[in-house]
Amino acid sequence: MLSFGCFTLTVQDQDSLYDYCSADDSCLDVISPDDENLPVRWKAPECLLEHRYSTASDVWAFGVLMYEVLTYGSHPYRNIPIDDEVISHVSVVVFAFMIEI
Repeated sequence: MLSFGCFTLTVQDQDSLYDYCSADDSCLDVISPDDENLPVRWKAPECLLEHRYSTASDVWAFGVLMYEVLTYGSHPYRNIPIDDEVISHVSVVVFAFMIEI
């Protein structure tokens, strides 16, 4: 029990607080063929290349949001003017990374 002034917080089962998606769960990826209307610059590489969405791609999008906040509104890939060029740039970087592994 945690008390602060007139507020009291009681936690019955602490493990239930972190029940969203643990490592033991099978959180499935969602594959969407219809995602052309989504903003390209905020998508994770697996979303751009494979149209696969997961909790990890949500974390990527949140990281991009934090990048925008910390850079006072700079757009991701700001040196690349066209969205199609962003996709080709990401695919080249991912391919180069896969070769190194």
